[in-house]
Amino acid sequence: MRKFVLSDIHGNHKTFLKLLEKIQLTTADELYILGDLIDRGPDSKGVFDTIFELSEMGHNIKCT
Repeated sequence: MRKFVLSDIHGNHKTFLKLLEKIQLTTADELYILGDLIDRGPDSKGVFDTIFELSEMGHNIKCT
């Protein structure tokens, strides 16, 4: 099991997707997102949608 910590995504959905691809997140991993998911970026809804989709697929994601 690996643990990842992210913060300050700021609605940058494309960058968030690239990072997820790079780390190859699995359902055995833990992903902690520490605030600033939205604000200023071009696609805050896309960030939320991806987080919800990953959670529904069984990924262990914690947002604070």
